[in-house]
Amino acid sequence: MKDYRDRLREYLEKNAIKPAYFVRELGFSNGLINKLLAKEIHIGVDKLENMLNHFDDLDPNWLLKGQELSTNQSATIIPEPTPQTKSTQENEELEEKKYVIKLQKQRIQELEEKIKAYETAKQTPQRSMAYTTNQ
Repeated sequence: MKDYRDRLREYLEKNAIKPAYFVRELGFSNGLINKLLAKEIHIGVDKLENMLNHFDDLDPNWLLKGQELSTNQSATIIPEPTPQTKSTQENEELEEKKYVIKLQKQRIQELEEKIKAYETAKQTPQRSMAYTTNQ
């Protein structure tokens, strides 16, 4: 049966909160969070209160009782992306990568042109521009 420790782990995972960040924010020790998430210990009301006060979106009813949120409450857990959302995100990332590649190709072309110009200048004999003055 799930208890508050399982739901805390779920909250951290769904909201991409690393345990190290979590303990640093709350002033807990790494050992405490590791033992808590491993279900080796329970924590006191003071620490629970500290968590709930610090993380506003962590619903106490959900954390302690596993009760679903009512419709007027904000969601505690970020919903899983839908396939359409994933597809949109992937398309945006792909377009961004294509744009970067385009810019890189343009830069490579500019550099190749500079190299050719340099090589051409190097092969062309330089004429001395000696000025003579009539005296």
